[in-house]
Amino acid sequence: MNARNAAITFSTNYNAANPNLFANLNAFNNARINADGSRPTGTVFDAPRYQEIIGKSITKGGAGLVEKSSLFVVEGQYNFTEILNLQKYGIDWLVGGAFKQYSLNSENTLFADSAGLKINEFGAYTQIVKSFFDDVLKISASGRYDKSTNFEGRFTPRVSAVIKVAPDQHIRLSYQTAYRFLTVQDQYIDLDGGGAILLGGAQSLKDKYQFSTNKVYTQESFAKYANAVTKDPTVLKEQFFDILKPESNTSLEIGYKGLFNKRLLIDVYYYLGAYSNLQTRTVGFQIDAKSPTGYKAFSLSSNSADVVNTSGWGASIDYLLPNNFTIGANAYSDIIEPVPTGFVSFFNTPKLRFNASFGNTGFLFKKKLGFSIVGRWQDEVNYEGTFVTGSIPAFG
Repeated sequence: MNARNAAITFSTNYNAANPNLFANLNAFNNARINADGSRPTGTVFDAPRYQEIIGKSITKGGAGLVEKSSLFVVEGQYNFTEILNLQKYGIDWLVGGAFKQYSLNSENTLFADSAGLKINEFGAYTQIVKSFFDDVLKISASGRYDKSTNFEGRFTPRVSAVIKVAPDQHIRLSYQTAYRFLTVQDQYIDLDGGGAILLGGAQSLKDKYQFSTNKVYTQESFAKYANAVTKDPTVLKEQFFDILKPESNTSLEIGYKGLFNKRLLIDVYYYLGAYSNLQTRTVGFQIDAKSPTGYKAFSLSSNSADVVNTSGWGASIDYLLPNNFTIGANAYSDIIEPVPTGFVSFFNTPKLRFNASFGNTGFLFKKKLGFSIVGRWQDEVNYEGTFVTGSIPAFG
């Protein structure tokens, strides 16, 4: 008995036993017994129907997923400072690299990988840190190159400076760029979730569902078309999908950290960021006469056409009290600029977060005991996920 039939059975029996719809424990219990009559007993994992469903591949109407994918990783780094005696020049030099190979094998239940898919990623980086003027100024410069089978290579530089403005007081400045390849799920997932098909952004998947010959329409225009009594195809607006690209980010940050009288520590910062090709999911609809609903819905991995800006700040203060007691508080804020309706940014960060703490790092029994009490609060956040989207209320 499915959930809908169980609900009908319950309602029918309850109303029959209690026609005036007054609260009645006997009527409720009688309806509950009838509704549960055909349900399996024991744990759901032992139910024959459950075993039947998970034992059948999702491609054949069941719920079984095969995941035999593998990931091979080799990485390493080396610090040349000592071997080259660079410390006498105030230089620290680090070099590293990594190689990853994704081998997808879901037997077409999760990914479009029937032909076998291998994705290689390579990255190499170097970093040099140099001190000037007796450590009054420390500059760090680094660069990284990344390449993937499915994406072009990109070099991303970063530079930062730490300036000593007074004893135990420093100002830091940084300029950073970053480059992120989209995950294998974002590229090749092909999963019918019931309400919509979760689809990767690879061109092969767009070809599989014939996007070039059977147009995909925007969510807003299709809603107008589907909800109208008289269907008017002229209201439909085509949803275009560009070639999937990696994300890139550029950010600037300024910060200050100061320690006063060896007891009071203050740390503040502010940053600005800009995302190009921010990864998102775009919902589109394709008219399909063969489908029971008359259409197919897609949630397709794609990129934002516009630059998306973010900004944020943070501030913390900690104070060391006598006898190893400590008290502190911090607050953080992260903001993304307003994005178009229907744009899923996955920026699941509250606008404001606050923490306050009180504790002791060591007391009694030769200072072997310690404790901390922390109070936390975060602002409301509009959570966006692949399967769930909604508002999470503020809580503490």
